[in-house]
Amino acid sequence: HQDEPDGGVAQGAPGGGPAGGDGERYPDSDALLAGAGLDGERYADLDALLAALDDGGAVPDFVLVDCGAGGAGALPGAAHERVGSVLALLQRWLAEERLAGSRLVLVTRGAVAARGGESPDLAGAAVWGLVRSAQSEAPDRMVLVDVDDERESWRALGGALGSGEPQLALRAGAVLVARLARAGLGGRLVPPAGRPGRPPRCR
Repeated sequence: HQDEPDGGVAQGAPGGGPAGGDGERYPDSDALLAGAGLDGERYADLDALLAALDDGGAVPDFVLVDCGAGGAGALPGAAHERVGSVLALLQRWLAEERLAGSRLVLVTRGAVAARGGESPDLAGAAVWGLVRSAQSEAPDRMVLVDVDDERESWRALGGALGSGEPQLALRAGAVLVARLARAGLGGRLVPPAGRPGRPPRCR
């Protein structure tokens, strides 16, 4: 069992207004919070959140940003648009001292191949590459969460945030994390027969 975060959660989108979903399987921004069992306020963008802090609002423990709906269009334009909006958000987030104790949670949809047979969304994968690079310099400031189109996965989001993992994939309600594994010996190079230990010569 994973503990859910104790503090508040804010939610918005990197490029302006809150990013929505479509149909029953992709919840909209309000349903994202409700389905995850998280109690939080909804803000149109980072400026709206900062304005709330100016008015005496509490600093949230987590700020969720739905990155799954931005950059619609043909590649590479879609990837460039989505990465550009997320980059601008990251730069402002890291520069804002009042949010130093908060974690920015960037939610993508199908951006990584967490299980066999999955084909990542290339624009979302570009966002992951950008954020992973930023995490190497500020590891405690942001979290990557990739979800599928199952409501069980959205409901697992609260517990996933309590795990403390910087990169997560939610599939059918299961929380998946990347782990390093020792490489097997089946693919090692074998010297030619009759010449043990001697590498082949190139001519």
